Amino acid sequence: QRLREEYAHQQKMDEMRLVFAKKAEALNRAMEERVDTFSEIFVVDTVAEAEQQVAEIDGYRESLEALQCDLDAIAAYAEEMGSMRISRNPYSRFGMPDLLAHMSRCEAALEARQVSVQEALAHQQQIDATKKAFAAAAYAILEFVKTERAKLDEVAPPGLVIQPDDTAAIEKGKAMGSALDALMAPDAKEGRDAKLLPAQELSDKLMEAADRKSVV
Repeated sequence: QRLREEYAHQQKMDEMRLVFAKKAEALNRAMEERVDTFSEIFVVDTVAEAEQQVAEIDGYRESLEALQCDLDAIAAYAEEMGSMRISRNPYSRFGMPDLLAHMSRCEAALEARQVSVQEALAHQQQIDATKKAFAAAAYAILEFVKTERAKLDEVAPPGLVIQPDDTAAIEKGKAMGSALDALMAPDAKEGRDAKLLPAQELSDKLMEAADRKSVV
């Protein structure tokens, strides 16, 4: 009778080792897949795409919580095995320390992805803001060019013809030359350059942003 009971006990222990090994293998595989998913490179070109990546974090977190539930269940099963004095399991490649360490890697990978997607979103929002600022600066330049053209037309009307014997026209031509010299003076040129500078700086920022897309 005692031999039969001992045999049944040993058989029960062996079955528990096998069950634990299968559960641990499946959970470890699932955690490896999560780490791979969380570590995937992603590219975003718009705020909407970056926001989509941010939204996916919630789904990833839910999947990780489900794995934590599975881990808790295996931990409870391991405690039951411990109560039966099962200390070794030749069927399993993974023990509880291995599974706990792998879960920590999953959590770290998810946190790293969350930081990455938030940075990508901030980067795209900055690009959008720069585009709007550039559009405003470009419009200001167009208005400035119109004003400068009006000044030029005022001092040098298109189609003006100066005859050699037209004293008044000659004097007006001299005045036009002086006015044009003033428009071409270094100070005037610096003023025009200053008007163009903000748009140029914004354009440079956009070119730089295009060179380093949000690839994470």
